[in-house]
Parts: sequence; C-alpha cells; structure tokens
Amino acid sequence: MSTEVSPGTVPSSGSDWLVRLGTSGKLLLGAATVGVISCFLPVATMTFESFGQKASQSAIVIKDWRGVITLLGYLAVVGLVYVLYLTDQRAGKELTWATLGVGALVALLALWLLLSYAGGETSLGFAKAKLSAGSGAFLNLLAGLTVVVGGGLKAREEKLF
Repeated sequence: MSTEVSPGTVPSSGSDWLVRLGTSGKLLLGAATVGVISCFLPVATMTFESFGQKASQSAIVIKDWRGVITLLGYLAVVGLVYVLYLTDQRAGKELTWATLGVGALVALLALWLLLSYAGGETSLGFAKAKLSAGSGAFLNLLAGLTVVVGGGLKAREEKLF
C-alpha cells in the first residue's frame, strides 16, 4: 500500500491527509491549534497583599487587543494550511509569503504582549502588588515562533529562499 498522494487529488482518508501536510503543514496546523488555545489562557496574574489578606486576578490573552489579533492570525493560518496543502490547487508564492508574514506578525505581537506583562513587584505603603506573566503569554509566543518556522519550511519547499 502506497502512502503517496498525488498533488491533483483531494485526500480521502486521515492518513492521506497527514502525508500531504508534510512537516511544514503539521507544524503550521499544530502551532495554530496551540495558538488558538493559548488565547484563552491567562496572560497575566496580579496579586495584591494588604494587612495579611491576599487577592489575585487573572486576565486572559484575548482581553488584550494584541491577543485578539493573534487569535485572528492563528485562524488565518488554519485557512492558509487548507489552501496550501489540502486543495487541488498548486500553492502560490503569494500564499507562502502570506503564511510567513502572518507568522511574523503573530510572533511579534505575542512577544510584545509578553513583554508588556513582564513581572514586577511594588510596595504601596501597607500593600504589595505583584504582576507576573501567565502561561498564555508564553504559549502564545511559542506558537507564534512555531508558525514562523513552519512558514519558513514551506517557503524552503517552494524554493523561495
């Protein structure tokens, strides 16, 4: 049984679909999935302590405008993966460059988001406040960088550089 899928056909089974994706497609699709999940995780946690009482509050990635744009970027990557790998059309250079561009935008916004919520502690007389970056910020950055790597591999497959 051959695992080859010809470029002009639409995959009929799950294994054909995975073969057609290749390494770059799997990276892109996996990173986009992790990126979408990361948008609903905490970007930061702020803890207040005063007179022996503690209170914590978390904010999710999507509550920040940069998080909304990264979510839209990850959804765009899913669409680009579909067009680049799973349709019977030949992938164009423009779509490959678009994948790289979306990856770069998402990675830069995720880095900016992480840096803007970098940890810090301050004392306000009788109260202390501590801000720490959450798991969503780190996972968002990791997913964004992985989209860039996947887009770079696809560009290399298409001999764009």
